[in-house]
Amino acid sequence: MIKLGIIGSEKQIQIISDVVERTGKFIVAGSFSPSAKTWEDAFFNTDYEDFINKTDSLFFCDGIEWYSPLVEKAIYNFKHIFSDGLKVENCKRLKEWENLVHEAGIVFHAGNQFSVSPSFLSVWQYLKKCNWLELNIRLPFKDREHFRSVLSQTLELAIKSVRGSIEKFNKNESSLFGFDFPEHFSLWMDSSGGTNCKINISYSRSEKELKGVFGTSDKLFEVDFIEQKVWELQKSTDNIASISLFNSENELELQQLLPEIKRVQRQVIYFDSLSKELLNFWDNITNHLSPLTGINELVEVSVLCEKVFPETDKCQAC
Repeated sequence: MIKLGIIGSEKQIQIISDVVERTGKFIVAGSFSPSAKTWEDAFFNTDYEDFINKTDSLFFCDGIEWYSPLVEKAIYNFKHIFSDGLKVENCKRLKEWENLVHEAGIVFHAGNQFSVSPSFLSVWQYLKKCNWLELNIRLPFKDREHFRSVLSQTLELAIKSVRGSIEKFNKNESSLFGFDFPEHFSLWMDSSGGTNCKINISYSRSEKELKGVFGTSDKLFEVDFIEQKVWELQKSTDNIASISLFNSENELELQQLLPEIKRVQRQVIYFDSLSKELLNFWDNITNHLSPLTGINELVEVSVLCEKVFPETDKCQAC
């Protein structure tokens, strides 16, 4: 079996270890909790180097400190990488990682709670002809980093769904309450394949909503990423609704016969997303395959992020 090392806090390490052991594909070779003070301290840490030498692959927990130097060190040591969460770095640095990953022949798997969810994967096969999509996200964001992390995940989902590459975009945002992130954010994008993509993100202290609408030339899906439910909107040929367009009290009434649109719930095969990702990670390592979301997709998202937020030219997360 493949020896896997886990990098994160003590609580994260225990949770991930249990999931890893349930897959039956990896042996947990050890764990490491970063405690460096500078980028150089993290990269040249001898304890970290001793730790990764005992492993074949590394699992980076979400939100760990000094992610960039630790990943870079792992790449130079030819270790397969599983990143729990979509971490978008500076474009130039990610392109360097991309070249190193291909030269080293290692697998770089990036997790995304949206694109690996059971609900999205149940409709993804129909989205090769997707010509319109809308993502609506309402979350109680913790800070600017959390906001941009969610935004990068939605951008990756959009890139995965639309035809062609994103060519142009327009954004609107507003900050009313002094947070370090916008309380409302809207992004409209057009792709070279003629696809329109609309992303709405807003802050909410009580509400939590992660929903998407995906349209093709002949299908329309509604996806709930929290409840893991999917509905397909279909035209009913049996029932015709009679609609009154004007108020009869004004002695003017126009009747129009319109087809009834019904909302049909589709079957979703539920699974634990992290376990499925780990099994996919193992399969990619064993059979030399490309991950669903890898270093190539990270580079593409980082390019788009730096267009949306030009100030991210420095080595910061998007």
